[in-house]
Amino acid sequence: MAVLKRQWRASLVVIALLAGVFLLWGRKVEGHTPGDETIGGAAPTIGAPFSPVTFASLDNGIHDADPTVGVVKIDGNLTIASGGSITCDENNTPADACPITLVVTGNLEIQAGGSIHAENLGANGGAAGAIKITVGGNFTMRGPSGVDAGAFISSKNFSGGADAVGGKITIIVGGVTLDTSVDPAVGICGAPTGDILMETGTTIVSDSAQNRAGDIALYAGHNITIHGLVSAEGSTGGGHGGAITIDACCDLLIGDTGVVTSQGRDPGPDRVHLEGCVVTIYGLVQSTGPAHQSAAPLCTPPIRPGKPAESTACVEIWAGTTLTIDSVLPHHGEINADVGFSGGTSGRGWVDLLANGDILLNDGTGNDGPSPNLPTGAVDSPYLVHANMNGGLTNSTGGIILVQSKLGKDDTFGKALQANADSASGGRGGLITVEAGGLSPAPGGDVNFHDASIQAIGSNDANCPSPKGGGQISARSSNGQVLGVPNGELNADGGIGSSCPNPGAVTLQGCGTLAPNDGVNYTGTVTPAPPIILPDACGVPVVFPAFAQGSPEVYPPANCLQLCSPVTNTPTPTITPTPTPTAPLVRCPEDPNAILTRVVDPSKVPDGVFFFNKLQPAYDAAGNGEVIGLFGKWSENVTLGGAKCTSAQISAANGALPVWNVTSTGKLTIQGPDSLNGTIGWRVENGPHDLKAVRANNASQYGILVISSGNSVSWNAVAGNGAGAGIRVEGDTNLLKGGTVGPNKGDGVQLIGKSNTLSGATIQSNTGNGVLVAGNTNKVLSNPRINLNGGNGVLVTGDSNTLSSNTSESGKGNTLNGIRVDAGGDTNQLSDNKMYTNKVDGFSVFGTGNKLKSNQGINNTGFEFNIGPGNTDQTGNKANGVNCFFGVGGGTCN
Repeated sequence: MAVLKRQWRASLVVIALLAGVFLLWGRKVEGHTPGDETIGGAAPTIGAPFSPVTFASLDNGIHDADPTVGVVKIDGNLTIASGGSITCDENNTPADACPITLVVTGNLEIQAGGSIHAENLGANGGAAGAIKITVGGNFTMRGPSGVDAGAFISSKNFSGGADAVGGKITIIVGGVTLDTSVDPAVGICGAPTGDILMETGTTIVSDSAQNRAGDIALYAGHNITIHGLVSAEGSTGGGHGGAITIDACCDLLIGDTGVVTSQGRDPGPDRVHLEGCVVTIYGLVQSTGPAHQSAAPLCTPPIRPGKPAESTACVEIWAGTTLTIDSVLPHHGEINADVGFSGGTSGRGWVDLLANGDILLNDGTGNDGPSPNLPTGAVDSPYLVHANMNGGLTNSTGGIILVQSKLGKDDTFGKALQANADSASGGRGGLITVEAGGLSPAPGGDVNFHDASIQAIGSNDANCPSPKGGGQISARSSNGQVLGVPNGELNADGGIGSSCPNPGAVTLQGCGTLAPNDGVNYTGTVTPAPPIILPDACGVPVVFPAFAQGSPEVYPPANCLQLCSPVTNTPTPTITPTPTPTAPLVRCPEDPNAILTRVVDPSKVPDGVFFFNKLQPAYDAAGNGEVIGLFGKWSENVTLGGAKCTSAQISAANGALPVWNVTSTGKLTIQGPDSLNGTIGWRVENGPHDLKAVRANNASQYGILVISSGNSVSWNAVAGNGAGAGIRVEGDTNLLKGGTVGPNKGDGVQLIGKSNTLSGATIQSNTGNGVLVAGNTNKVLSNPRINLNGGNGVLVTGDSNTLSSNTSESGKGNTLNGIRVDAGGDTNQLSDNKMYTNKVDGFSVFGTGNKLKSNQGINNTGFEFNIGPGNTDQTGNKANGVNCFFGVGGGTCN
């Protein structure tokens, strides 16, 4: 399988960029002027409004900057809008669909209702067409909008016959080139430019109804984010899945709604290869199917040395730094390489999880649902990563799972790893290996199973058909300990019966420092017991699997973060400390009573004592009670406890993690810093803490997420954050003081816990509600501007909350109601609120037992007060100067 060949040459980046400029724009095709183009939509520059365009009509047309027949080049940006498409389909003939080769020098965006497809639609044979897209800038596929479905790219084959295969899809974006000496090709990273984004509801698909699906390969010079579906499925009895390669030179994220799937029936699926500098899996990645057609076709070359010859379901994930697979809600991470289900036991599944840095396998509870489009007879495993032999097949063998952190640690939680065979039908458990090579002190190189369940279970039945027996579980830490706690299990049960003595085994080895073999301290359940504890062996490196001889592949480098985020000079701030490491006496500019004991300033030369260029090492060096001053701007993801900080801006070095992750159990005071990007700007896990005058901008999920209780949080601005919310509070008894919240892509503020107080905030221009009050006994007090939000100003779904002295300003009301109490929201108190010019009702109050006192509803489009039965108008409510007016909900004024 092809992967990115990471030949990073920083000295060539500028040269490559400059050369690219001249290559892209240095010539002009006769009759063609470079510029942006649009297909579809109301006012296209190519074709008729809302209409498809054939590839043949584009080729060598006035918009094509390449004279080569069969290649269409757009000099500039290309937008495929609603109803627009580039097509090369074949319908009801034995011929193949024609190929599409598209080059866009700028950005390519396929909007809702737009598409690119080279499908074979008939029933008379023939292949689907290959699609190759090269983009110089960014490539974006937009999700559904209104009546328009999400953007899609398709080389599906709906026909039948030996040649009725899906078409190959290749997308190359930004600063990456390909070594095509192997197929799929190997990506070579250059300048860290070019993102691929698939929003929820988008699709890239190469399925075949009766034959082999086409291979799919996505390469990006910077980041790849997938919230949609990438599918290469052979769906009927002879169907064979296609190989899927997704390689990002920097961050690779499979989001909560993302699905990457190769599936097949008897021949089985094919290899799924994911690679990036930082890899985060919040969705489903799978290579799965019955896969019992003996011998061939197996996972696509290059064959992986050391893997079983019968490998038919194969998933490999390579990370230059960290690898995270998470199914704690709202995430749905899962890796599936199950085979079997029906037919025979010839196939075998395997999973390789390889990272230079830390590996986190974090399985949640209550979120295990069936994987989409499971093969007939399949039962979805509740485990996070699984390579099982399913379906009650006699004499089956579980799969192989390899987890290796070369320079970091491994952490597993919940139902983490499973490589079982059927325990009632003579099955043999699989093989699970977990290794970590990070340096001490702990937990830098630990293999820590925590409370995780790790299973490689076979059969203990009375009969003894080969290969009945238990599996093999092994764990090794080169420079740390192998750890685990009660309620966890390492279970390789099977083969215990006297008629078939083929028991499983659990083998553990660590690196002790105090006594012989104290490198293993696992206290969970081990089956069979006791485990085999090998003598300590320190410093033995973790070695990734070798490549096939002659393969051009390389693993991603451990320094890829530096290469993805080149260090830039930051101007010296106006207030510059002048401490020395030997006798520092510098006061904090935002808190003159605080004496700085450490300083983080990217413009200074770090000395490891007083000056640092990053916050994490400064915090690690500091003791309790020290004060850390922050100056300038830089990229980092940081976990803090027990420090006090002043103004600076940190942007996420790893966009798939929070920028600030506050986990300290001791009280932490943080004054003034900003966050930029990341999944969460500020994540407050433990408390109580005091965050003062912070900012949180452009996170993909939440600007501020407060999980714990008793915190005090004030902010200057929370804006540009994702569809989660600007601020979300899941804990209790927190005090929130604004600041401006908005614009954000979801709700402005969400109060999910109980007894929290939100006051003094300007909450406006958010896509969702201004404030969502879903918990109980919360207080929303004296927020002077709850304006221009896309939903309600305040939406209450919980009970016994208090809303007092909040205002939507005249002429700046919200798209729905000013204040809405949904059915089911009971015994809430609304007093002294002023709701002006909202586009539905000023006050829309349902549920029961809610009380309104001294509120004003003025010039709202619907009713000033629309109050359902069972609620009470206490006194003083005014509607355009009238004491009280009830809408269609009924009710009585007191």
